[in-house]
Order: sequence, then structure tokens, then C-alpha cells
Amino acid sequence: MSLLSKYQYDTVEYRDLYDPPHFNENDRNYFFNLNDLETSTLKQFRIVQNKAHFILLLGYFKAKPVTLTFTWGMVKSDLTHIYARYFPKARLIRKNLNKDAKSNIYQKVFSLTGFQRFSEQHQKRLHEQADSAVAIRADNKTVFDECVTYLNQQWIALPALSRIQSIVSQALNKEEERLITLFNRQLKGSIKDYITALLAPHQTTDEFRTLRNQAKDFTFGEISRELQDKQKLEPIFKQAKSILEQARISDGNISFYSDMFQNYRTSQLKQFSPAKACIYVVSFLCQRYGYINDNLTNGFYRGLRKYGQSASQYSDKQIAKEASRLGKQVKKVSDVLHVLASGANDETMLAKALLNKIYKILPQSDLASVADFMEKVELDKKQFIWQYYSQNKATIRRNLRRLFLTLEFEIDKAHFELANQVNLAKQEIRQYGEIKTIDEELIRNSDLAYLQNDDQYNPTVDPFLFECYLYRKVLQALDNDVCYIHHSHQYRPLDDYLIDRADQKQLSSSMSLPMLKVTISELSAGLKGLLEEQMKNTSKRINQGENDYVIYSDQTNTIKWSLSVKNPVPTVNNRVFEQFEQIGIIELMRVVNQKTNFFDEFTHFQSKYQRTQPNLNDILACILGNGTNFGLYKIANISDRSFNDLRAAQANYLRMETLIAANDAISNKTASLPIFEYYQIDEHGQHGSIDGQKFECRFSSLMARYSPKYFGQDKGVSAMTLVLNHIPANSKIISADDHESHHIFDLLYNNTSDVKPDILSTDTHGANRYNFAILHFFGYQFAPRYKTFKDHFEKMFQVESTEDAEQLISMRVPIDWELITIEWENICRLMISLGQHKTSQSVLIKKLCRYKSNTATLKALVEYDRAIKAQYILDYIDSETLRRHVQRALNRGEAFHQLRRVIAETNGKKFRGSHHAELTLWNECARLIANCVIHYNAQILSELKEFNEDNGICENLEALKRISPVAWFHINFSGFYSFADSENSHDFSALARTVHLEA
Repeated sequence: MSLLSKYQYDTVEYRDLYDPPHFNENDRNYFFNLNDLETSTLKQFRIVQNKAHFILLLGYFKAKPVTLTFTWGMVKSDLTHIYARYFPKARLIRKNLNKDAKSNIYQKVFSLTGFQRFSEQHQKRLHEQADSAVAIRADNKTVFDECVTYLNQQWIALPALSRIQSIVSQALNKEEERLITLFNRQLKGSIKDYITALLAPHQTTDEFRTLRNQAKDFTFGEISRELQDKQKLEPIFKQAKSILEQARISDGNISFYSDMFQNYRTSQLKQFSPAKACIYVVSFLCQRYGYINDNLTNGFYRGLRKYGQSASQYSDKQIAKEASRLGKQVKKVSDVLHVLASGANDETMLAKALLNKIYKILPQSDLASVADFMEKVELDKKQFIWQYYSQNKATIRRNLRRLFLTLEFEIDKAHFELANQVNLAKQEIRQYGEIKTIDEELIRNSDLAYLQNDDQYNPTVDPFLFECYLYRKVLQALDNDVCYIHHSHQYRPLDDYLIDRADQKQLSSSMSLPMLKVTISELSAGLKGLLEEQMKNTSKRINQGENDYVIYSDQTNTIKWSLSVKNPVPTVNNRVFEQFEQIGIIELMRVVNQKTNFFDEFTHFQSKYQRTQPNLNDILACILGNGTNFGLYKIANISDRSFNDLRAAQANYLRMETLIAANDAISNKTASLPIFEYYQIDEHGQHGSIDGQKFECRFSSLMARYSPKYFGQDKGVSAMTLVLNHIPANSKIISADDHESHHIFDLLYNNTSDVKPDILSTDTHGANRYNFAILHFFGYQFAPRYKTFKDHFEKMFQVESTEDAEQLISMRVPIDWELITIEWENICRLMISLGQHKTSQSVLIKKLCRYKSNTATLKALVEYDRAIKAQYILDYIDSETLRRHVQRALNRGEAFHQLRRVIAETNGKKFRGSHHAELTLWNECARLIANCVIHYNAQILSELKEFNEDNGICENLEALKRISPVAWFHINFSGFYSFADSENSHDFSALARTVHLEA
């Protein structure tokens, strides 16, 4: 197996794929039912055993197109059903089918289902597909899944697991050998010396800490450390970048190898072969350098914004003070008028003497200001803003100048004046300590006066104020995406996030995306026709009064809405769970492991230790300690486990890849339980939801951000979770101030479990200008719930009465189908880049939201999004069922949040992670605990379902449909934890016989 990834093939997910499916009675009646052609084929067999196995294998193949290997005992219940239904007089033969008979049966199954048997020619094509997948992400699981997807789409039956294993391993080994050869040849000079010293057996770990520890916040000290790291890594980064470019390693693989560096401890990395460790280190160096530039740019960005806000606040205060002062001076105007009146009658008084008397009452400097105040002319806010910058000259220079000088701003050629000024300013600041050459053409006429000194005869621009003005110009250029930081992750040009145009055609043909197989003329014609039909049908139903929730008023030519759906949040802790004895969380997790074998997913980070069985108790303790925010040290103190044992177990076995695999194992097993069919919301597909849940953080980190609504003066993060039929299928930690809509696709597309939604709902926070288009392109239906639906309708549609009274609703601004057609290849390029992991949605959407609004491709993407969104809005108006489904899906997400909150509150609610990797790992542990609770409850409910089905108690089955598996009344999360093996067997069937259900 390749050294690049250590995912074992002997895991729950692979066994589930190649083991016979688990059918309940309804499944058997459906999959073992024969049509006329299948019945005719059945008659071709003479032996009853072969006939029974033909029905069996045909039913299994319909459920999943795999050539299965099994023993008689594994399929006993299904064969018993087949014999009872089709051959009641025949005796059940209790032996395995021979190889030739099985091959003959599968040949007929392939013919009936339209599938092909896996051949040598298919193997050759699968090798090519595996090579393409490895080039994107060299991970066993990812490559294996891509191979399976390809075979399913080509209608080729999956061969034996060993054949796909061999193809995947060969592709990974070939990539590894290529990289090792190239690295051995290219790794030289200072970067080789640096890595050799870094990985030396007796080298201290200080340098590793420097590399791994990003800035915790944007304070002066943390930014100073980032600046030092950038200076130290800059020469090494250039060599690392060159090596990766020559190796043609994809961005997805660079990120993957970099994550490996982050996940492994220092001692673990030093145990790897030098070549493998170099791949990880070089990839991480490039990633780390990019993050340093991101952090410094964000520091510059946030610092300037902070000073801008402070200047605005200062200006408001000064204006209030000045207004108060001038208000008092206004009272003196009457005295001035009296002086003028008396002076007018005194012909001997000189004008100068008269003015002196006036100035004693009202100073000359206030005359114009008081006159403006009386005339209600607003005070000049800009004057005080620039006054604030002048007063805080030292502080601003100290914090912002060093960032300005360090960051390598690359400005669009169309703004060459700004680019020249930035370069010249850097040179002169370094040489003279201030800007000497000032291009006044960059200063707006309305701003010029505020930047000049007070010399009325020879006004010149103040160098420091112009420096601040230049900073603001650069910030504006960053916002408008005409200024870039090339060696960063967030601030590169848009093209850097996209695939090369030369590769687009090949990738379009190799990727398994149906939308890439459709011509744009077919797509636009279909979407256009569907939209027109929907507008007519929706209008017709409103006109004829068939839609009780939408009423059209002829007099006002408007629509009155009553679309709100009052679906209650599903009751958690249903009273049925009060009938069970309390169970400790450790015992519960142990029971769930017996049912799902999720513990098998925790493999040692080193291949030579993979056969060493980890200690289940230590793994469970680590998961519990992290997931409940105790930490390893505290969980060791309140349990019978040793801290040193826990630390070793976490270092060797708890990684993101193993935790995600364990979660997937539980999720997949829960989805296979009989009760799962009761949770189906929509008969047209699986309906899931994504929502974020805020958690306060105990320690500072760049991920932890302020959110006064949730944390007051403290910081926190948001845990976004994909929930499908109560199962938390995937989760991701984002900053509390990050927009949730930027991460929807990432959660869906990176979901590695078999629990995959077809329809996805979010609240308003999950919607933006692009998500309808992105999700539609990748085969998902986006179904958000809008807080102000009326506003979204009125932006999209207009209501007009017509003579024929048929077309009531029409597009306010017609969809520009021509623009979509013209730009379709460019839209596909954006989507393929997402599919190829060239970039993530969170990065790309932020970039698109900042990008030039007049770009034709982005306008076309928005039009494509509007076309899909318009259809959804019309569906939402017309279908109460859809509205209820959306609400139910979101309610299930809210129910999961309640359970997740209970787990977090076991030790004080707050996340204790100090950096992104740790926060993510702790969140994944919490998801695993929640997954165990939900599976345990679903197992109980499944036994109840089967018990009541067997006894024909229909009213109890209806009651079961209303019971959520999200419950914790009967679970003890706290106390002293004992991990000693429990000898008590958990009999779910016995539990089911004692439960009383309220119909």
C-alpha cells in the first residue's frame, strides 16, 4: 500500500459495500419481486437452488451493482423468504452456491439490468480514471470512491474488492514513486539543509512549533511573530514553490499533504521515510507561507478598518462638542448686533475699533462657523477624521507601516499610477522614513484640502496623511479585486483559483458530472421552457383560487401572502425514552461499537503498526475528553485512565481521517436500520439541511472571532453540520463572523459517508448569489427558507393583470439566456475547478463576491442562479408540501443542535482548542459522540418497529414515526468515568418487548 495514505481497506464502509445488503420485509417484497422478463429468465434454470439464488442475486444487484461474495449463513433470512414465496414445497438447501453456477447467474443478471461484466478493457480505463483521481487528491478513500462512481456511471458491475484495491494501490504507488524520484533530484541547497535539520532525530521541536503555530489574533506581538516567520521562510518558500511546480502537484494534493504534516506529531513525522516526510514538509511550507501572507494582509486590512472606525467615532464626538460650543456662541450674536447698531450711530468710531469690540464678544475664528451653524450647514466630518489620523501618527505608523512594507502588492495594470506610487512609496519610506514623491492625481479633488498643511500661500500635501490615504487606496483596490497578493490563499487573482483552460476539455470528459454532458442549448431551452410553464401554472392556480395561501388583489394589483408553515420542532427526549434505565455514555459508545465496528477505523499513523490493536478504552476516553471539552488531562483525572496512555493513543490514532471514517461508519449503519425509512421527508429524494451553531472559545485563535449577539465581549466559532434524517453526516468549523453560505457546497461535496442528500435546505444565511447555480450544476436541489420571502419574490417577479387573466406572474428582469450561452464554457470552468479541488467554495465565493461586477462570466453565473432560484420560488409558492418539507428538514437540524449543546455543556460549553486543527478535531469528536447517541436510539426504535410489525400493531407503528432518535433523557454524560469492560450484553429485542407506545 502506498506510503502517502494509510486508509485500510478492511473497514466498515468497504465491508458494507461488498457484503450483501440488509433487507427488511418491505425490501424483500420489493427487490425480490420479478417482472415478466425476469420470470421468463427464471424458467431457464432447472435446479431449485439455482433459481432461488438467481432471485437472490438479482435482488441484491438491483440494490447495489456489485458482484458479491458471501456464505450461505449471511443470506439465510433472504433465502428463507424466497423459498417461502416462490418454492414453498421445496426444501431449503443449506450450502453455498458453486462458482460456475454463480458466474452463470450473474451473466443473466447483467443481461437483465443492462450492466456489463468487468473486463480487462474496463480495467485499463479504470487505471486511467484512478491516475486522474490521484492527481487531484492522493487519498485511498477518495480514489476508491472515484473508481466506484465511474463504474456505476458506465454501467459496469463492480468487480471483486481486491481488483479495485489493486488498481487504487498501483495508482498511489506510481504517484509516490514519481514524487520520490523528483524530490530526490530537486531537493538541494538551503531547503534540503533546512528539512534535514528539521527532521534530525535529536533536533528540538521548537522549529516545528514555529511552523505550526499561526497567530492567535491580530495584536502587535502576534503580528510581529508572523512577520519574523515570513522573513525566515521566504527564501525556503521560493525553492519549495519551484519544486511543487515542477512536480505538478495539484492544489488539492498540496493541501492534503500539508494536512498530514499538521495532523502528525513531531516524533511521528521523524519516523517516516525521509522522502515521504519531505513531501509533507515542502507542501506545508508553501501552505504556511500562504497563510502568513493571509494573516498579514488581514492584519493590515483589519488595522486600517479599525483606525477608520475610530476616526469616524472621534469625528462624531468632535462634531457633537463643536455643535454644543457653537450653540452657546449663537447666544452672543444678539450682543454683536447691539454693538453694530450703536456703532452705526457713532460716526467717530473707526471700523477697526468696531471690529475689535465685536471680536471680544465673538472671536473672529468663530464668525464663519456660527454663521454656518445658524444656517444649519452641517459640520465637516472629514476635517475631524483626518485630524484623528494626525493625532495618532506614531501608533498608525507603528502598526500599519511594517505590514505595508512587507506585503507584496501586485496591482492590476489598468491602475498603473497606483502601482507606481505604491512601489515608490515603499522605496522612499525605507530610505527617508517618509514619502517624498506624491502623485496628487491619485487624490480626489474633494479630499485634497484635508491632506494639505495650513500654509495658505503654499499648501503642500502632508507626507503622513498621504501615506494613510495611500493605505486606504490599496485597501479599496483589495476590496475591488484589482490588487493581489500572489503568494496567499485569499488574495490571489481569480484565474489562480481555476483550472487551466488547456485542461478543461479533458477534465470535462473524465469527470462524472451529468451537467458536463449536456449542451448549453439543451440546458437553456429546458430551463426556459420549465420556467415559463411554472409561471403560467402558478398564475393559473392563484387566479382560480386553488392556492389558499396566495391571494391576488385586482384593486391594488398585489399579492397577499400566508406561506408560513408552523411545523413544531420535533420533540426531543420523547417520553418513550423515560421507560429505559439510565446508561452511561461510555457504555453506550461501547454498545454502538459492537453494532457498527467504528473502532476498526482507528488505525495507527505508521503502516508497520497497523496490525497493532489500539486500546478501545483509551480511544473512547480520548473521544469523550475532546468532545465534551474536558481535554485529556482532566478526563484522566476523573476516570480510571492514565494521562500518558491517553496522550499516546491520541497521537497515534486520533486524526481527522480516522475520526471522519469512524463517523461515517456509524452514519452508514444508522442509515441501514429499519427505522430509517420512517425519517424520509420527500419521496423524490433525500432531504437534508445545513445550519451553523455558535460556540464560545476559551482560548484565542484566528478562527475565534467576535459575535456580540452570541458571545458578548468574547470570541467564538460556528460549527456547521449537514444533517440528513437526524444523522449528522458531515461537519465543519468556521469563524463566527464568516458567512455560512460560503461553506454549503464544501460540506456537501466533501461528505464521505453514504448518507447523501439530494435536496438541501438552509435558513436565509445559507443563500447567496451563486449557491442555486453551484448546487444545481452538481446535481443537488437547493431549497432555502427565506426569512422575508416576500422581498425575494418581489425582486424576482412582478404581478400584472392581463386581459386573458392567465399570465399573472412574470419576471421583473428577464433571464439573459444569451449571456449564459455565451459564457457557459467559463461557467463550466468555475464548476470544474470546484469539482477538482482546485479551490474550495469558501475561498471562491469570497473571491467572486469581491470580483469586478462587470465581468461577463460572473454576470452569466448570476443569471444562471436566478433561473434556478426563480423555479424554486414558484415551487415554494405553489406547494405547501415543499414548504413543510423545508421546515421539517431545518427542524431536524435544530433538534441535533440541542443534543450537540448538551454534549458541549458537559464541561462548560466552551471550546478549548487553540488553533484550527485542534478545534476541528474536537468538533469531530463531539459529532462522533452525538452520532453514537443517535444510533443507539435508532437501534432501540428499529427493534420497536420490527416487534410491532411482527405483531401487526399498526397504531404503534404510526406512533413510532413521530419519535425522534435525538434524545438523551436516558443517557448519563457526567460523573466518574469507568472504562472497564462491561460484561452486560445489550439486548435491544428484550427492551422492545417491554416498551409501551402511546398511539
